Amino acid sequence: MINIKTGRATHRQLHKIPLRRPPDAGCAWKGIQHGELIKLVLEHLEDKGLAPMAEEYRFYHVSRGGADLTVSICVTPEDGEKMYTTLPCFGIQHSNAKRRSLSVFMGNYNPKTKTGMVLARIGEPSKVKIHMDLDLIIADFVKNWKLYVRDVYPVQAVTLREQKVYLQDLDTVLCKAGRAGIMPWSRLGMMDANFQKKNNHNAWTLIQSFCVQSGRNPAYKQLEQKWRFTQILEKHMWGKNRSMEPLPGPPSKKPTLAEV
Repeated sequence: MINIKTGRATHRQLHKIPLRRPPDAGCAWKGIQHGELIKLVLEHLEDKGLAPMAEEYRFYHVSRGGADLTVSICVTPEDGEKMYTTLPCFGIQHSNAKRRSLSVFMGNYNPKTKTGMVLARIGEPSKVKIHMDLDLIIADFVKNWKLYVRDVYPVQAVTLREQKVYLQDLDTVLCKAGRAGIMPWSRLGMMDANFQKKNNHNAWTLIQSFCVQSGRNPAYKQLEQKWRFTQILEKHMWGKNRSMEPLPGPPSKKPTLAEV
């Protein structure tokens, strides 16, 4: 779900990071110690019957100064099965320096390729304040994440794999991503070249290609970047009929009206 080149932390190290109050914090500010936050997340995952995987499948990244936390935790599905050889992941990010609100994401991780995707943001980001119960906030996030994995993710994965991406679709989606400032144009160009070399030109592989390039960016940017790209793609691909020329690649039959 996130790629960490350097500075990967352990849960034990998170507990040693001191909680510092930012100079501009108001009276309602409530800091969250990183280790305690992850401990709470793991407890609620287990309470919901979702078994967090071993430490090697948990990715913790802390920014310089220790204020910002970005996390991806692979979870064993309830039925013990994997969706297309990937593991569902619980992603969370938070900043004690008020740079970003507490946010939770749903994605996956492929142990073979060591890459991951972000397919949804769960609920709205939460600004945790002093009068709020963090335990209830995390419990609600975990409950909704579990419902998404159970009810939405299987359908979403199949739909993305079955949806062909045509040349006009690709151009439009990349332009929207570039104009939104999600990632530099140069990296979008590299992603475009990588995608066109693939055998399957579908929405799933397009998101994968983007996530590979996003993985070269700092960890704290990746969850938001990957989710925003998935959002742009899904908004563009559904809700209208198209009759377009398929991307260059392996020979394929001309799509029927039902496939367009």
